[in-house]
Amino acid sequence: MLGYQKSCKIAERCPDTQIICVGDRESDIFDIYHNEEQRGDTLRADWLVRARINRVLLDENDDRKTTLLFEEMKKTKEVGKIKITVPKRGNQKKRTVILSVKIKQVKLHPPTGRRGELKLEPVHATVVATSEINPPKGCAPIEWILLTSVLCDDTLSDAKKIMAWYLARWQIEVFFKTLKTGCRVEAIQIKEGSRFLPCIAMYLIITWRIMYITHLSRTEPTLDCNCCYSKDEWRTIYMLNKKRKPPKVSPSIEVITRMLATMGGYLGRKSDGPPGPKTIWLGLRVLNNFLQSQNTLKKVKEM
Repeated sequence: MLGYQKSCKIAERCPDTQIICVGDRESDIFDIYHNEEQRGDTLRADWLVRARINRVLLDENDDRKTTLLFEEMKKTKEVGKIKITVPKRGNQKKRTVILSVKIKQVKLHPPTGRRGELKLEPVHATVVATSEINPPKGCAPIEWILLTSVLCDDTLSDAKKIMAWYLARWQIEVFFKTLKTGCRVEAIQIKEGSRFLPCIAMYLIITWRIMYITHLSRTEPTLDCNCCYSKDEWRTIYMLNKKRKPPKVSPSIEVITRMLATMGGYLGRKSDGPPGPKTIWLGLRVLNNFLQSQNTLKKVKEM
């Protein structure tokens, strides 16, 4: 609930930008839906939540329907199929998944367990339901039911757009994992807010850089590495890996990022995917130590 309230404050500051608060199943709280529905003239953020509760639906006349949300989506006609790639998880290998996609506009009945009074109003929502077709043996089928305040057409393209918004949540999870585990912000021993907030701001910039390098090396691998690395950084990375003088022409961002990741434990085998944030932040830590040593030696020579 607090996260959605903060999203609404951002929406008020950015009236020309669509702000969407994305949450997993623990965010399936009717009060969030109701607040957005009753926003009136006040700018509020939209919401997108993975459903956890099999909610009661209302029909066009606001009469309570006999079917519930999950059962209603099972009866809804499929609008198409999409193909996604699921990465390797534990003992489960990387696989290609075909999902059946359904989309429908519904009206959610408010909860009645509040001293027997119906204090909240019904809420309009778009529902996108996906289910895996023919999952392999031993693998739990991928099934999502997504609720959002963004009202759109019941088409496959709109369903894909909503699913893409939900999938962006994983990058947010990775960002905060990098902030907490890579930058170790939870171990900071600062009690004064005036000192703590600037410290967090600095670590947020570091975390952003790690995520930016990770993303750009995957999506734009042929870019010049100077877009993310200083001359001293990429030359030092090259010499530490190749044990020879760096080239005059700077390599691509993919080449230098892979070299950096090997300094953080990345093996680079054929079965391995591109380097992730962890090996990159560990590599940057090693790189920083070498750069500090170089600067110290330069100062010693100048004495």
